[in-house]
Amino acid sequence: MKKNRVFLFITLSAVTFPLFLVFFFAQLPESVPMQFSLTGKVNWSLPLNVALFAFVAFFVVFVGQVYFRFRKDESYPIKDSVVAILLPFMFIAILVFAMIIT
Repeated sequence: MKKNRVFLFITLSAVTFPLFLVFFFAQLPESVPMQFSLTGKVNWSLPLNVALFAFVAFFVVFVGQVYFRFRKDESYPIKDSVVAILLPFMFIAILVFAMIIT
């Protein structure tokens, strides 16, 4: 995919995560479940602020490594581009799931 188009899509998808937080932060639980047992019970969870920091840090590191790894190429690989675009939506899905089960 061309760099300009991918950068636009990554930026637009990255903006959705802060917008989600602005509208739904008051409804988010104090802890975000991260692991479940085979019976469906929560094994461990992260405090909300740690989970949000981890999500943002992971996104920044992933997009940064894609940018710097392929900075001399004319386009980004499709797999890396799609993952970078979908990461904020995955984080939103995790938070929505946490809101549902708590």
